Amino acid sequence: IASALDLDVSILNQAAGYIYSDEVKDIGSLIKNLRVRASLSQFECAIICEISQSSLSQIERGITKKPQKEFLEKFSVCSNCNLSILLAKAGYSEWSWYK
Repeated sequence: IASALDLDVSILNQAAGYIYSDEVKDIGSLIKNLRVRASLSQFECAIICEISQSSLSQIERGITKKPQKEFLEKFSVCSNCNLSILLAKAGYSEWSWYK
């Protein structure tokens, strides 16, 4: 049975000019590309997302493999990216998105 969340959000994001998550190999690369596209420095993005700049750097470099959901929620707002794409790319299962 197809889930209600099985929408093709990639089409919506491509139409809006965003980087589709399959075009980058990991969540860190996706976050860096989206941050740069939003014209935010690491420092600015870290302040908006309420994390340290070093934590953001670790995420972007792939040291932190699975960023916290709270960060992804805040980042989705400042990067104008669909949260479900970020959660999926970070490896969260659909059922854990709502916990």
